[in-house]
Amino acid sequence: MRLLLLTSLLALLEWEQVRGEDYCFKTDPKRPQTLEFGSKSDYNRVRGDDAGKFNVPGCKAPKMWIYHRHGTRFMEKDDIGKSKRLGELRDLIKCRNKNKMITPNSLCDEDLIGIKEWRWNASYTVDLDLRISAKRYQTYFPDLLPRKYNSTYYRFGHTDTHRTNASFKAFAGSWFDNSTGVSANISNELLLAYKNCEDYFDKLHMLDDGSEFMMFIRGAIYNNTIENIKKRLNLTKLYKDDINLMYKMCRFELALKPKENSVWCAVFKPEEVTVLNYAEELKNYYGSGYGLNASEKLNCLVVQDLLTVLNSTVSPNVVAYFADSLGLQMLLVSLGIAKDNDTLRADNFEKMANRKWKLSELVPFGANFVAVKYNCNEAADNVTEKAVFFLNEKALEFEGCKKGLCNWSDVLKRYKHFSDANCKEFYCKEEKPKMTRKEFKEKEYEEEYEEYDVYIDDDECNAIAGDPEGEEQTQIIKEEENKKKEEKKEKEALHTYFETAVFTINGGEIIAPLMVTTLLTVIVRQLL
Repeated sequence: MRLLLLTSLLALLEWEQVRGEDYCFKTDPKRPQTLEFGSKSDYNRVRGDDAGKFNVPGCKAPKMWIYHRHGTRFMEKDDIGKSKRLGELRDLIKCRNKNKMITPNSLCDEDLIGIKEWRWNASYTVDLDLRISAKRYQTYFPDLLPRKYNSTYYRFGHTDTHRTNASFKAFAGSWFDNSTGVSANISNELLLAYKNCEDYFDKLHMLDDGSEFMMFIRGAIYNNTIENIKKRLNLTKLYKDDINLMYKMCRFELALKPKENSVWCAVFKPEEVTVLNYAEELKNYYGSGYGLNASEKLNCLVVQDLLTVLNSTVSPNVVAYFADSLGLQMLLVSLGIAKDNDTLRADNFEKMANRKWKLSELVPFGANFVAVKYNCNEAADNVTEKAVFFLNEKALEFEGCKKGLCNWSDVLKRYKHFSDANCKEFYCKEEKPKMTRKEFKEKEYEEEYEEYDVYIDDDECNAIAGDPEGEEQTQIIKEEENKKKEEKKEKEALHTYFETAVFTINGGEIIAPLMVTTLLTVIVRQLL
């Protein structure tokens, strides 16, 4: 008997040690992975506050030019259509973990309960981030941004999409006391240059077999990450589509309700998010970043517009455009912003941990690039025209500038090749493309939703996974769990627990820390 109790004591101590090493998203106060959600990051988690510091002595700001990514949105229609699969995954995870022993890399109690209780919710508030950032800029530059709308003073434009139109309206509604009559131009030719170039999709090779993206997701780092996720969920069947869907829901839910929690984020440890994020950034780097040579030239018209507006002495004084993530990425490339000395590749994942090209910091939901022109008649260095570039309210550093404040003449020299260019001949060709946009999207879909070669041999959990709602099976499991709870109360001897399962109780419910403390106390007394 003493030997059995001693064995149980050692097992419990080992269990406590293992449990202490497990990661728990719900109870993690820092949640570092939320800063690495790529282009689906929440703006307020990564924004700066430098813009409020640029009240330049001896200078006044008469001009502002803004390129704004649309605000937080929900998933694409195709992904929303897969929402029932999340319900299946919830029930499958619940079923597969009801009799699960505690092991390293397990879901903690709180995270597992959160996933069990998750329900689909399509009611979210969007574009709140744009309203808040609009008010902050107005606070920073009250003289430049009057609250009374004037169609000569202000000019707005957006792409022909609902999300950018909604973002423009949210932004304008926050800026002006009365936004009635505030209008914007549909500016596809200016803001969607890559779609207007006939051969753009021919130049995209980030999904080819030999691409850096494909080599990375077929490599050991990525696939070990997938295996770890599968083991933590105690699943034997998992699709790449499932991983993407849970990851998307995690990021979208957290962006849409940043003060709350997305239970699907519990599926991914911080180091695993770093891997998934790097895969996404490889695809973007070679599709719209520095890895695509054409990216620098694609926003020729946009850079010309920026230079023309700021260099002019007449209205409009404030210009704001609302577009998408790809357009903003290409603008950053055109301006030479966030360029690393080395390229992102499949074989330098660890080396590039501190890279500049991080989508979460560059193009989160509601990201904004703002250029402010200053007239400095009383400047100490006698340079009358200056400028500051902000990205997400952080002042950008350029060579030759002082803490972000640049001489306007240096800016004009740096981008002279754009101002002198005939943009229609700068990049686009008239030849017929080999691949249409539709064909490229089909290729991207096929690569993204490749199935993993795994199987499941659990008939009970298979039945749940095949039920879109899972309500009937969920009720059965709930009744079984309640029945087992009643049986647990009837047990008279504590050692009976260890004879059935050392680490589990109540047919699968994880032993709470308080229960462990009680059991340890009883065992020690028996040994003494």
